Amino acid sequence: MTDKKPTKNSSMKVSVSAKSAKVVQPTRTRAAVTSRSMSISIGGATRKRAPAKKRALPLGDERVLIPYVVAMLALFFAILSVRPLAVGVDDQTRSIALTVSSGMSATQVSALLHERGVVDSAEGLLAYIVESGLATSLQQGPFVFDPMMSYAEVAAILTTRANASQLTIGAGFTIERIDTLISQRFGDDSGSFIEAVEALVRTYHLGFGEGWLLSGVYEASGPQGAQRLAQAMYEAMLVEVQKNLSSPLLARYSVEELLIIASLIQAETQNKAEMAGISAVIHNRLAIDEPLGIDASTRYELNDWHSPIPIAALERLSPYNTRRRRGLPPTGICAPSKEAVQAAFFPEDRDDLFYLHGLDQQIHWALTYDEHQQNIRRYR
Repeated sequence: MTDKKPTKNSSMKVSVSAKSAKVVQPTRTRAAVTSRSMSISIGGATRKRAPAKKRALPLGDERVLIPYVVAMLALFFAILSVRPLAVGVDDQTRSIALTVSSGMSATQVSALLHERGVVDSAEGLLAYIVESGLATSLQQGPFVFDPMMSYAEVAAILTTRANASQLTIGAGFTIERIDTLISQRFGDDSGSFIEAVEALVRTYHLGFGEGWLLSGVYEASGPQGAQRLAQAMYEAMLVEVQKNLSSPLLARYSVEELLIIASLIQAETQNKAEMAGISAVIHNRLAIDEPLGIDASTRYELNDWHSPIPIAALERLSPYNTRRRRGLPPTGICAPSKEAVQAAFFPEDRDDLFYLHGLDQQIHWALTYDEHQQNIRRYR
C-alpha cells in the first residue's frame, strides 16, 4: 500500500464486514488533505499575514555571488559522488541457470535460489513451499529463472516435471507469464495461451480475461493444451465464485469488480492470513472514493514486477495508476487464489485505510495518515 494521504473527500471512515457495509463517523480526526499539494489544512486555523518581501539584491552583489558559487561547487562534487546502482538493467533482465542436485532438501534449494538472486528470502521461499505442501515435489535437474521472482513462480518451475502433463499455475501469475511457462515446458507456440484467453473472453462475453482465471494445478500439455488450460481455469473460477454468491457486497459491486479486487489482493500479499484485512482496506477506500494507491496495478501496466517504478509512470493518468485515478483498474492484474477470491467477497470487519508490510515481516494497519507515517518510521 502506498503512503498516499487521504484526499479532502475522505471525511468519514467505512467499516466493511461480511454481513453488511456500514458508514460510521470516525472516532479519530483526520486532517483534510488535497491530492495535489498534500498540504494539511486544519479547520479554524487563521493564516498569518505574509511578511513584506525584501528587495532583491543585485546579481553582482557579493552577498549573492558567494553563496551562489558555494552552492554550485557543492552540486558539482555531489554529481561526482553519484555511483550507479548495484543492480543494473542487464542484471534485472538476465536469466539465472542453476541445477538442483539429487538429494537436496527444500531448505538447501531455497538457500541456493536466494544466494543466486532468484528470490528475496530463503526463509520466505521455504515457508511458501512447506505451507503449499510442495516440499516433497521438488524436481532435480537444470532450471532457468529470472531475478527476484515470486515464490509461486519459483515453486511452479521446481515442481513441474519436464514431460508431465500437469502444470502448477501459481497465485499471482499473469496471462503473459502463464503463456511463457507453458511454452517453455511443453513447447507450445508463444502466444497460444494469450490467444486462447482472448477467445474465451469473446465466447463468454467477459469484460476481460486477466482476473477470471483461478490459480491451481491443471492439465496443460497435449493437443490444444493452451485452450484446455484456459477453459479449465475459467471454469474453476466459476465454481469458486458460486461458493461466494451470498456476499452482501454483490448489492454494490459486480462479480467482475470483485474479481478485480481479488487480483489486487493477490498481488499485494501471498500471506493468506492478511488477505481479508487488505480486502477491507480496499473496500473502505472505494466506499469514500479514495484512490487505492496500489502500485501493483502500475507494475502490471508496465509489465515489470521487480524494477523501481519510474516517477513518470506514477504521475501518468493511466487507467491502471491507482495513485492518480479513483476506483478500480479496468481489468484484473493476475490470477487470484481461492483465498483471495473469498477475501474479496467477504472482507474482514476492519476500519483501517492503510497497511504497511514492515521489515519485521509483519503487516501494520492504520486508520489515519499520521498513524501510517508512524508505522513507516517504526518498521521501514
